Amino acid sequence: MADKKAYLSLDQILDAQDVLYDDVEVPEWGGSVRVRGLTAEEKNSIAKEARDPSVRNKLAIDTDRAQFTVVQLGLVEPRIGKENFQAIMAKNAAPIERIYRRIMQLSGEDLSEIEEAAERDFQLT
Repeated sequence: MADKKAYLSLDQILDAQDVLYDDVEVPEWGGSVRVRGLTAEEKNSIAKEARDPSVRNKLAIDTDRAQFTVVQLGLVEPRIGKENFQAIMAKNAAPIERIYRRIMQLSGEDLSEIEEAAERDFQLT
């Protein structure tokens, strides 16, 4: 007889500490920052936060704001707020991209799929 497979209970799922953390070296800034993966709720809120109200297409996303929102939500140390958008986006792109990519990886995103979609979008415009 086959062993009966045991499935997780809802309590086990809810009690699991499943958000991943990591440190990202930022030599351009002289140190490192602490990041974490996003929750499902946070990932779903990114498109809403990054909507571009100046465009008639309700699906239009401000990619700078989307990237900032990911960094804002996933950056643990130091914390940054929405009021820091312009200052952060004025910094060197390399560390911002490194931090963004690590947060997305910790959030379970396949970055190759994101890059392919961005390339398709770029070629269409």
